[in-house]
Amino acid sequence: MRRCLKALLGQEPESLAYEVIVVDDGSTDDTCGAVHEAATGTDRAILYVRQETRGPAAARNRGLEYARGRVVLFTGDDIIASERMLSTHMSTHRSMPDENVAVLGHVTWAPEITVTPFMAWLESGGPQFKYWAIEDQEDVPYQHFYTSNISLNKDFLDRYGSFDEDFPFASYEDIELGRRLVQQGLRIVYRREAVGYHWHPTSLDEAIDRMRRVGASYVMYCRKTDDWPRVKRGGGLLRWRRMASRYRYGLSYRLGSALETKMVAGGVYQYLMRRAMEEGMKDVIQAGDPISAQP
Repeated sequence: MRRCLKALLGQEPESLAYEVIVVDDGSTDDTCGAVHEAATGTDRAILYVRQETRGPAAARNRGLEYARGRVVLFTGDDIIASERMLSTHMSTHRSMPDENVAVLGHVTWAPEITVTPFMAWLESGGPQFKYWAIEDQEDVPYQHFYTSNISLNKDFLDRYGSFDEDFPFASYEDIELGRRLVQQGLRIVYRREAVGYHWHPTSLDEAIDRMRRVGASYVMYCRKTDDWPRVKRGGGLLRWRRMASRYRYGLSYRLGSALETKMVAGGVYQYLMRRAMEEGMKDVIQAGDPISAQP
């Protein structure tokens, strides 16, 4: 949090006018102290809002209630803004003044942290942020509505939607909103030079746990949008394929864990991520109940 605030409050040029709103979603660390420390060392406007744990969607909606600017930018406490990240967002909005424009910035690993081969794969071919899949930076699909670094007109957002607070995790709550906003005419443009650095070293185990939550959130997303994936069934061979799949999963996990810090075929990691997501989906579907906010 302290790194995040220092970067946000030190944006260039100094004449850039903006406010920083921190929504504390029931944290147990010293978030309040970090905000107080940052506020005493700057003339920038900074507001601290605390709520009981309700999830990232509710936290962002709470922040919107207090936002006074024409343009709002969403980011996270593990994103370290480059010096001109905000000015790049604002200059793009000035050059494209229509209220239906959203500006997607870029997120990459912070240069100060050690990037393992697994983390490198997450960023360049894995499910971390799929910037590599963007074909037209002037017309970006809603699937890239990433709230780690995206800005849009507040009036447009107020008019057409807010984050769906049924989503308890930081997964698909942003894409679901992006889908609704694009249906209302939102246009997303991508500006790679608006860089935010991701300060979040990630292990294979952590990524697998996260992908299980992604799977649970994906089920909720599908229920809300009726956008279910097509699943092919293999008749009498299905049971044997499942048995073989479980064997491959265990083998791939051991291989991936052993080579997490060394180069390994991306297909191994891809398989592990897909299986973890499928497990999260299956658990929710079999339970038949709304997903819980427990991490």
